[in-house]
Amino acid sequence: MERENRLLVLVYDGINNSVFQSQVFQPLVEQCRENRNLVVTLVSFENESILPCVLAQLEQHGIAIEVKIFKRPRFVGILSLWPAVLRVAHLLCSKRYDRILARGPLAGYIAFKGLSLAQKKPSLRGYSPTVMVQARGLCAQEYWFAHMHASAGLVHKLIRSCMYKSLARLERKVYAAAYTSNPFTIESVSPALKQYLVRHFGARTSGICIADKDIPKQVDKGQVSVWREQTRQELNIPEQAYVYCYSGSFKPWQCARESIEYVAKQFEKNDQAIFLVLSSNKQQFEGACKASNIDMARVRIVSVEPGDVTRYLAAADVGLLLRHKDPLNWVSRPTKLLEYQAVGLKIVHNNTIALLSENSRQD
Repeated sequence: MERENRLLVLVYDGINNSVFQSQVFQPLVEQCRENRNLVVTLVSFENESILPCVLAQLEQHGIAIEVKIFKRPRFVGILSLWPAVLRVAHLLCSKRYDRILARGPLAGYIAFKGLSLAQKKPSLRGYSPTVMVQARGLCAQEYWFAHMHASAGLVHKLIRSCMYKSLARLERKVYAAAYTSNPFTIESVSPALKQYLVRHFGARTSGICIADKDIPKQVDKGQVSVWREQTRQELNIPEQAYVYCYSGSFKPWQCARESIEYVAKQFEKNDQAIFLVLSSNKQQFEGACKASNIDMARVRIVSVEPGDVTRYLAAADVGLLLRHKDPLNWVSRPTKLLEYQAVGLKIVHNNTIALLSENSRQD
């Protein structure tokens, strides 16, 4: 009988993150199905409690995925990560994992430092599991982008500046392997992000691969047609309508208002056009649509569960993916992009995402 292949997965952005199911858990399920000897320990650091029903949902697949939930302290610098480092070091000492997968630079730091502590034990001398850090975006840039529009006094501005610099230092050291002597791989979501990591953080080009195992599979065209008919009937969308879809929240960085303005112009050109919004922010979208003088009879705003998004997207013809011109967006691989592509939607964009830059630009 073959020995178990043990994988330790570290998640710092939480199980409640909107992309956890599709980008983290589902790929692990697929790996376990392909390799019956694979035993996974999923460690998630959380700043809020996880409902028992959520954990039960993760465990219902009947495969060898053990879930451990630890408290996630507020990040106020590298020292605030040390409780997590000590927990991971203890795990590594209690069970010899063959591989470590860390999602993002904070989880990467925890993995490297935890492994370094564990290797100091005489019984673990020579222990050297493979380590992969998943680069899913730019941590410091995301922090800056999230706070750049918020008003604040001098003290808060100084705190935010220190936080940004601390995150940037952490990214640079993790991706340049300054914290470890162990060989490791970086998995980047896009070629543009790979170039950024090399140019700005000193990462090794040869040590970076491009992620492809977490990309949703293309939905069969026959299934898309069935969903299209079902959801259009459910939402009272005529068969001949041309449907523009926005999927996401009403956030400034997702360009919700810009998307509404774009649709308003399309409505002037095409009286058969319908605007489908998949979002839980119904009131904000209704208000913004009315402010743009959009006929609300031609608008459908629906809140759907993450697992149902693809089915509702099948009702559309076009997916809207407008973003601000910023390095953060340029190197990204938005989840919505993958979902739109999975059901074969045309994507309207404004050439701010490298993965779309070679495709058709915004009309």
